[in-house]
Amino acid sequence: MGFWKRLAAGAAVCLFMSASSVSAQSVRVFTDWHAACDNLRSCSLLGLSPENVDVYAFIQLRRGGEPLAPLDASFVFAFETELPELPLEITFTPAGAPDLFAQPPMARIGRDGLLRIDLDAEATTKLLEALRKTDQVRIRRLDDAPPEEAETIISLKGAAAAMRWMDDQQQRVGTVTALLARGERPASATTQPAAAPTYTPAAYQPRQLEGKAPAEVVALWRKNCPDQEAIEDGEEIAHQIAAETTLWQLPCFRGAYNFGVLFITQGRTGAPRLVPFERPENGALKPDTSELISGEFNDEDRTVFFFAKGRGPGDCGSRGSYVWDGRAFRLTLWQEMIACRGAPLELWPVVWRANVRTRR
Repeated sequence: MGFWKRLAAGAAVCLFMSASSVSAQSVRVFTDWHAACDNLRSCSLLGLSPENVDVYAFIQLRRGGEPLAPLDASFVFAFETELPELPLEITFTPAGAPDLFAQPPMARIGRDGLLRIDLDAEATTKLLEALRKTDQVRIRRLDDAPPEEAETIISLKGAAAAMRWMDDQQQRVGTVTALLARGERPASATTQPAAAPTYTPAAYQPRQLEGKAPAEVVALWRKNCPDQEAIEDGEEIAHQIAAETTLWQLPCFRGAYNFGVLFITQGRTGAPRLVPFERPENGALKPDTSELISGEFNDEDRTVFFFAKGRGPGDCGSRGSYVWDGRAFRLTLWQEMIACRGAPLELWPVVWRANVRTRR
């Protein structure tokens, strides 16, 4: 079953927030528009369908943090089709918006595997004007699809507020490059964003170990996971990540679609320690937790991956990865989608990114 069909069978629409959610300055929801920026001042906006539609659709706006970074604009659709191209009719209401297309546009499968229409610069300018003047956009298939699968809408409520917030986050307010709060200041009034941090995976090649956790590791686990009654077979996983360091991966809770994993390091001498994983907060990293949702360590690339679902279908939540550099686990990617409105992982915005050198 495909992502969209799994989603249609899922739970009610929700707004995902958790203890691990990033600062409100990094991710916001403005009525029906999701907004997010990362540590490089790259930002993305996602216009969402209302909660009661049969088929989800989105407007996606993306722009890097550099002063002259171009704005990328796209429509993305959840229509099920086996056609290489899908003709559509796109109408903004109320009337008064400029026509984006000279003829019915064709949606095509993009490099991300999603059905989309990527706009050129002229159409993008017209779209920004339409977002300021109208309340919703209606999309209709022009093939022979059944009525319940032929139409959907995208709400434009909150679009102006989201664009104004993005202008502020990217230091574009009052400049000629602003989405909404445009002025006469040149693009050069915007400073260059910080460079992405770069990490090198540890030289030591990790390997999985056999055996049970020693008593001192179990004691630390019990202290931090008091609701977990026992460790079942196969849940007690150890990796040697350095010559004298073992990483323990132990269960902390089990849920319907999430499970918690506690990470502990143990040296040849001394007491075992909780692994301090950081999270992004307003463009910086803050110590957060030693427990990751659906966390798992991979020996080959020396990376811990996590995926915290906001609900069963997996259309909201947070996901990311940490690389072991021989001293600590460094955050390399954090994506977060707090509006549960059908967005696949390919549309989840990044709120923290880092470069990882390839170890040969």
